[in-house]
Amino acid sequence: MDVAFFGMPRDTEATSLGGGRNSQVFLLESAGREPMVFKRYFVDPRDRRDRQGTEARALRFMEQAGIVDSPLLLAMDTDRQASMLSYIKGEKVTEATLEDVTMAADFLLGLIRLSGTEEAVAAGFGPASEAFFSVAGVLGNIEARLARLEGACQECPLGNQLHDMLNNRLQPLLASCRERCGEQLEQASMTLEEEIPEAWRILSPSDFGTHNAVRRPDGGLTFFDYEYFGWDDPSKTLADFCLHPAMTLSGPMQARFLAALLPELEKRGYRRARARAMFPLFAIKWCCILLNEFVPRDADRRKFAGNERTQAQDRVLGRQLDKALALLGSLESRTATFASLLDQVQG
Repeated sequence: MDVAFFGMPRDTEATSLGGGRNSQVFLLESAGREPMVFKRYFVDPRDRRDRQGTEARALRFMEQAGIVDSPLLLAMDTDRQASMLSYIKGEKVTEATLEDVTMAADFLLGLIRLSGTEEAVAAGFGPASEAFFSVAGVLGNIEARLARLEGACQECPLGNQLHDMLNNRLQPLLASCRERCGEQLEQASMTLEEEIPEAWRILSPSDFGTHNAVRRPDGGLTFFDYEYFGWDDPSKTLADFCLHPAMTLSGPMQARFLAALLPELEKRGYRRARARAMFPLFAIKWCCILLNEFVPRDADRRKFAGNERTQAQDRVLGRQLDKALALLGSLESRTATFASLLDQVQG
């Protein structure tokens, strides 16, 4: 790997940090220099998202705003789609604690409070990745994901099982959840088609959680991965944190997270009825995300990041299918838990 264009000595030692799903990430070490992180971003002409530019703008904005629990952007080369970031010494968070959830909530609270400032507007952020400000937009995204998965059924192992799940489990459940969501929104004087007011929208890393964090020697957390950063619907932020399959959050952990964020969101006019109505839709979307392993384009992205497909990888398809089925099976109980926790939060 040639990193000389960043002024690094040729004898620099590069160690893959691994674990990335979208990028190649290496720790660079050389005598007499502070260690740094080299990151090369995945580029696909079919995917117009500027992962490098988005992360760079987010890191610069947070540095200027005094948010210290994120890396610093040290240098970037847009031609090579590579950036140099500060190295944060620590260990990956493999199992979140209640205190970790508190630190994650505090980090998001900082972004929520910044969202109402002139600096946030002037920064020129676009929507976060797959941010939709109407329920109709979320439904359209889910339908597109289902169509993509259906198209992969004939090209992949376990295609018959995937087809059966999509048509006999997921599609009927989506229709039921769509109807129930519409009814709940109507009761709260909202609709599927209307977009949320700009005052409700918040800055969000989008893919956020303790799975994208390192625990520093002082016990604090540093959060990374801002390739999807931008404006988002708080309903997605709340649901995604509680649903993210990379974290296993207990009821008290979810309660801590919601209790920290909801009062601040409601100061901006947000209504928790929207989060309650939309939660099942985001759960179904996560089922689709779990099945991304079946889609060739997503497999190309993971291969770039160092996740080569092997014969053993085919077994991953079976595990992902099982995870998606388990999430569908628990959807009703998880929705009830989420709604109950929302009701317990003091306004």
